[in-house]
Amino acid sequence: MIKIPLNARALFFIAIMLTGLGTLARAQEAYLDIKPTRAYAFNTALLSCASGFSGDLRLYGVGIDDKRTLLYRSEPNLTRSIEASFHDDGSMGRLELEGVDGYGRKLYASADLPERRIMDPSASILSRLAFSYRPVAFGSPPSEANLEGGDAEMLARQANGRFFLPGRNWIALGILAAWSLSGILLAAYSSRKKTGNGEASGVDDKGSGKDDKDHGFRRHFNRRMATLVGMALMTALAISACFPQKADLFIIVDALPGGNFSLAHRQPESTYHSYVWRAANPVATNNPRLGFDYLAVRSPGGAAVPLSALAAYTSLRFSQPPVVFAGNDGIERLDGTPFLSAWGER
Repeated sequence: MIKIPLNARALFFIAIMLTGLGTLARAQEAYLDIKPTRAYAFNTALLSCASGFSGDLRLYGVGIDDKRTLLYRSEPNLTRSIEASFHDDGSMGRLELEGVDGYGRKLYASADLPERRIMDPSASILSRLAFSYRPVAFGSPPSEANLEGGDAEMLARQANGRFFLPGRNWIALGILAAWSLSGILLAAYSSRKKTGNGEASGVDDKGSGKDDKDHGFRRHFNRRMATLVGMALMTALAISACFPQKADLFIIVDALPGGNFSLAHRQPESTYHSYVWRAANPVATNNPRLGFDYLAVRSPGGAAVPLSALAAYTSLRFSQPPVVFAGNDGIERLDGTPFLSAWGER
């Protein structure tokens, strides 16, 4: 029998442990491969990991100021490679990947973006088109409306307020208003009746007089009002859940100042509504690209509008970086957002 010295056995076990740790480190390695990117467009990055992706997976863009912006997220069950779409606005220097592998261990990878992007000839014009705020508006998208003269910001403001309407559910608002009004009237009647009997003020019929009764009425009324406000808020949430609204995709083709636009396409898709307006009397011109499309996505309930709905655009400049969400069905969609606008070129 060959005896192994104690020091040799210790070195042997240490070598085995180091080998295992090396295998563990390699299992947690993730790779990020970026294909040639276009500015103001959706691009593709290949994400891979030998031990697979599982759970929350996120892809961030990092600017020259080290500010991180979420660009892509998904929740894969278990897969070793993913083709992730992300929008590049030309301001990011690198991408960073964070996630969890098939064993529940954290993953990280990063890759630099090319300094020079593929640029379309109109990219410089697209980069100067401004956006505007969205005014609070009610009603449904119109079948016809005008865009008055002005710069890109003025056009965006008019489109947001005249065309891109949310189609608010008046039934839910009416139920909520009726409930709130009946509750207020009931509380006022109940409080006045109790105060008149001397119950709400904390004094009996032999109390100190009118001032004590007025104070008791106000205190009881305020307490009832606070209760009713809370009930009204809960009712509003319940009504919103009972009357869900689909997401919307709004598009104005060649959004030019001074034009009259008619609703040319209205299509209820499975997860969203699509609206497209075109100029009623297009301007005759030799310029094949007189204007850019102005579009917006409204998806407050979550990811709904697929990226394929924007496949016709070679360039898109958004009001804020869009987040792409990949569901378990394999379809990439724009993540939920109250309102996201863009200028686009087909």
